[in-house]
Amino acid sequence: MKPLHTLLLLVALLFSLSLIGACSITTHSAVSEAEPTPTPTVVAATPSVAPSKDELIPRISPNEALRQINAKEAVLIDVRDSGSFDLMHIKGAVNVSLQDIINNKFAALPKNKNLIFYCTCIREHSAALAAVELKEKGYEKVWALRDGLLGYKEAGGEIFMKN
Repeated sequence: MKPLHTLLLLVALLFSLSLIGACSITTHSAVSEAEPTPTPTVVAATPSVAPSKDELIPRISPNEALRQINAKEAVLIDVRDSGSFDLMHIKGAVNVSLQDIINNKFAALPKNKNLIFYCTCIREHSAALAAVELKEKGYEKVWALRDGLLGYKEAGGEIFMKN
């Protein structure tokens, strides 16, 4: 019975780890199994690694986003798939998936307002990637919502939930 318990724990751990990475889109090439895994090296205070593009996108706090939405200064854009959006989203948000943004399959968004992208990813990864794409398409006022949908809800923002 003990081997079965260990196997179930291992499967649960692997599943949990796969969920953590579910929001990220990788652009790294696959490493072949023949190549050894590099050993991490700790180097203090060397800015030799440039930040990824999504790390350059400014984050906006849920409280500031709520203020801007109430003042009609911003538009909230949910970058998750339509199924997730239909189940739960920030009230008043529009749904334009990250894939649609990448593939340029979306209606024009206002350039005179702040565009606040959100998702449910750790560190707003998908939201920031969407903002990068729009910035490269000429939109200047792009932000990623810090802490995403749940952070907005915790700040008192209205959330739509399907019954």
